[in-house]
Amino acid sequence: MFDFIERFILGLLILGIFIEPHSIHAQIVDYTLVIDHQIIQIKGKSAHGMTLNGKIPGPVLRFREGDRARGAQQNECGHFHSLA
Repeated sequence: MFDFIERFILGLLILGIFIEPHSIHAQIVDYTLVIDHQIIQIKGKSAHGMTLNGKIPGPVLRFREGDRARGAQQNECGHFHSLA
């Protein structure tokens, strides 16, 4: 019985070497980017600019190593070549 427990614990330790700790806590991260042309303010002057979710620069997309990213883009520019 003791020999079985030793082998079982040794097997778990060896398995732990091959399983990366961050993958245990990995998540699926969803995000949507809305691409649009808007009038923006730069140093007090108006200019046309391409925005991501209404901002320049666009939003910060945060991921951890091991996460899976699932993204969608919504093109509001009216031009097929406007997608980032």
